[in-house]
Amino acid sequence: MGRKSKLVYVPLRQLRRPILEEIAFRGTILPYLTKHGQLFAITISAFFFGLMHLNIIQSPFAFLIGLVLGYVSLTYGLFWAVVLHIINNFVFGDILFQLLSPFSPAVQDGVNNLISFVFFLAGAWVLYRNREAIKAYLKTYRTTPATYRQALVYWPFLLYTGLALWQMIASLQPL
Repeated sequence: MGRKSKLVYVPLRQLRRPILEEIAFRGTILPYLTKHGQLFAITISAFFFGLMHLNIIQSPFAFLIGLVLGYVSLTYGLFWAVVLHIINNFVFGDILFQLLSPFSPAVQDGVNNLISFVFFLAGAWVLYRNREAIKAYLKTYRTTPATYRQALVYWPFLLYTGLALWQMIASLQPL
């Protein structure tokens, strides 16, 4: 692939993936599950979104991002979830990768860990600062535990989860 092709292909790829993922997870799965409650829909669609990444390191982060994107989609609309997803992928994918590429893997890991820690602290601060509004939201949109129990034993849920976890474990490399 030539240099000009890469200049067009990389940005298009960075747009296509989040758009398609948002259509699938927040545009299709999330609205389908809302009949069981908003929190249930956000949680389960985020769980599937995390598993879809098939990476034991990336999946927990993707799950947390999925929670945010689900909330954004239900509260502000799918468009804003897509925009946020594109920004997330662009910052943590392309820009960070390009900026850190001249450095050693140890430096890259250190910077990635530092940025992740800063975002974790910022997220924890936002959650703490908005804890009363969050409590009210959770109380308003609470889902009965029976709904979660039913979902956890539903065979497609178990099959998807099992296959995704198997793929993650099978792809692990020895240290």
